[in-house]
Amino acid sequence: MEDEKNGNEQQEEQQEQQNPPAGGEDKETPKTYTDEEVNAIVEKRLARERAKIEKAAREQAEKDAKSEEDEAERLKGMTELQKAQYEAKKLKEENDALKSEQNLSKQMAVARKELSEAGISLGDELLSIFVSPEAEKTNEALESIKKLWPEALNKAVQDALKRTPPPAEKKPGETSFGATYAKNYSEKMNGGKKNAV
Repeated sequence: MEDEKNGNEQQEEQQEQQNPPAGGEDKETPKTYTDEEVNAIVEKRLARERAKIEKAAREQAEKDAKSEEDEAERLKGMTELQKAQYEAKKLKEENDALKSEQNLSKQMAVARKELSEAGISLGDELLSIFVSPEAEKTNEALESIKKLWPEALNKAVQDALKRTPPPAEKKPGETSFGATYAKNYSEKMNGGKKNAV
């Protein structure tokens, strides 16, 4: 049903765009809309977006309710001891997840500090590739970055600055690069006069 609504709304929009202006105006001139027409178009689009958001919220609420029902059903058949064990296991998993997140945050801070001391600045997105919750792995990655980053940066700078010198050999009857440059410079400085004194 929702797909039919979206399909109908899209067809209406296409018809609005395809219909030529009334009054026998040129097809070349763009249609001008009145404030009421613009408001109607905007309202239609807002209604569509509201419907999408409401649908997503309903689906999420249903999903949450279903998971709560499933958990309640699971707990219903358990004894008090099993319930307590289940809750303890669930709390331990949450605790482990929080500790892992906290360790990762600490490692990110340490990595950011060490790299900035080495003169290397990486964004969080790039830094997160190298950082892990385990300190040993993070330290190995940081040492590799500290070693490889300056080398790669230097190579990239050298490649960017590299230029090919003008050819040293000149063809017969051709002036050298330096002579041509000096002549052009001299003419430019003398206001275009060749032999100004």
